[in-house]
Amino acid sequence: MSNTRRASGAGPLRQERFASSQEFGRGLMANLVAKRCTLLDRPEDRELIWFLQLLSHAPGGLPKVAAELLARYPDKIGTKAMQEFGFKPGQIYSTEQVKRVRKQIHDSNGQWPLKGEIDGWCSVLLSDDDYTDRTVLDQRRKEAAKHPTSYPASVFVDRCKEAAAAGLEKYLAQLCLDPAVKVRDGELWYFAALIITLRQYQAEWIEAHKPTAVTSLGAQVCDALDYADESGRLVLVDGNARVGKTFSAKAWCDQRPGRVRYIQVPSTNCDFSFFRAVAESLGVSINLKSKAQELRLRIEETLQPGHLMLVLDEAHYLWPQSNYRNTTPGRINWLMTALINKGVPVALITTPQFFRSQTEIERQTCWTS
Repeated sequence: MSNTRRASGAGPLRQERFASSQEFGRGLMANLVAKRCTLLDRPEDRELIWFLQLLSHAPGGLPKVAAELLARYPDKIGTKAMQEFGFKPGQIYSTEQVKRVRKQIHDSNGQWPLKGEIDGWCSVLLSDDDYTDRTVLDQRRKEAAKHPTSYPASVFVDRCKEAAAAGLEKYLAQLCLDPAVKVRDGELWYFAALIITLRQYQAEWIEAHKPTAVTSLGAQVCDALDYADESGRLVLVDGNARVGKTFSAKAWCDQRPGRVRYIQVPSTNCDFSFFRAVAESLGVSINLKSKAQELRLRIEETLQPGHLMLVLDEAHYLWPQSNYRNTTPGRINWLMTALINKGVPVALITTPQFFRSQTEIERQTCWTS
């Protein structure tokens, strides 16, 4: 970190001092998450990872996801044994239950000793030969005899919640990036039911974003998008402006947060603005020095494995927005060669302007459809 960012409040205000603040941290980089997902065999696992990646770029990011999991599903926080025994308010764990639970809690050596246990969890009483001072041995035996034979479940619940509050956010990021982390329950000691809980969280998120009503036009839009998603091909949804195509397309995308990304094509004519819009929707890293070619390569790394579909709204802006002669449609060519020909499903939401621009490009250049 630079000296400028560590400087005290004295002196003139410099806005860039706060640029590296944790609150401005970006979400998970899509091209890295894509590499992780190529190692997952099950589609539902990939969709869960991409769902978390999407939320990492939403307001609050993964810290918000972790906080909501802890607040919404307190009955899911606990070790495997705790999930088996239950941990209702006032519940008491027996001697055997305590022994099983504490073994599954990390860094718990010596905690919650039971009656007769000396030096941690050792239940064998030490002999006179183990201590040169008989007084010390007698004292240890007296202390061991005072230990309880049971513990309330709440002490173990509190330990798991403490660990979850400190480490769940980081683990969610590792789940999306680290190929060594398995997408299965039981991998996280303090949240043994994490994966099934995440799937429930995902289902509830989708339900909360479900449209209240679907018009006949919306049904046609959804049918076309379903075909693109299932076939891995290109579809074009054409219709007059202001009839509800965008609303229907966004609602359809919201129902598939682990498979689809929505992009509104910018009206500018430069490649950088187009690739930046795609990169922002995907969650590809962008900085002020990024070049269009660099963004394009990261986008291709993200999409070519075929785990995500693109829905491009205002797709008539994919055509060159100029009257230059011999201007070939670079954006269309890129979509065809880098994505569609690679099996990436793509949907274009357009107005009749799309076909007018297409006809004009064909007339002025040697490019053909």
